[in-house]
Amino acid sequence: MEFKIASISTIDEASEFLKNYIPEFNKLFSVEPKGAGSAFRPLPDELDLDCIFCIKQKRKVDRSGVFSFYGKQFKIEPKENQPSIPPKATINVFISSISGVRVKYKGVVYETELFIKPKKVADSAPKKRKSITSYV
Repeated sequence: MEFKIASISTIDEASEFLKNYIPEFNKLFSVEPKGAGSAFRPLPDELDLDCIFCIKQKRKVDRSGVFSFYGKQFKIEPKENQPSIPPKATINVFISSISGVRVKYKGVVYETELFIKPKKVADSAPKKRKSITSYV
């Protein structure tokens, strides 16, 4: 609004105007702090911002503790003090650029690792087929 009042129409005019305007504005509206310390409160230890600021989706775990997510499989890696997740349980998957892919189940956050399912190995010996002549 101040730019319009001062008939400012270019960036150069705006830059020049702000050199004088900002100190005047601060004289009118700034307030001295009551104390010299920080006004921010410390973050509680139990609050994990990576579990808040992330993408969240639900998935089901298979019998071996693996779940699929966008074409990739992830295995849940419980720590020593964490209970295992039962098969077919519904989990919350958290995806973050900072912490990667993690899982939350019943309030407990678990780490995961990329899992490549082993391919099924075919029997090495070919199966014998019964021929039609053996029935005759």
